[in-house]
Amino acid sequence: MNDQFKPEELLITTWSSTNNHPIPRAKNGVKIVHLPTKLIVTVDEERTQHANKLKALTKLAEKLDKLAESK
Repeated sequence: MNDQFKPEELLITTWSSTNNHPIPRAKNGVKIVHLPTKLIVTVDEERTQHANKLKALTKLAEKLDKLAESK
C-alpha cells in the first residue's frame, strides 16, 4: 500500500464491474474513501482488482495533493 496512507484512514470496497458483459465477472471495481477528508475515488477501468486499487490509490494521492495545495 502507498506509504502516504495509513490503513485505518481508508475504507476500501469492491464490486463486480460487468461493463455490459453478459457473463458475471470477478469483483474488480474498487472504491476508496479517505475517512479524514471524506474524499472518494472509484476505479473499474482495469481488468484486475489489484490494478484498479493501485490506480485508485494514485488518484486519491493526487486529489489529496491538490487539496493540500489549495490550503
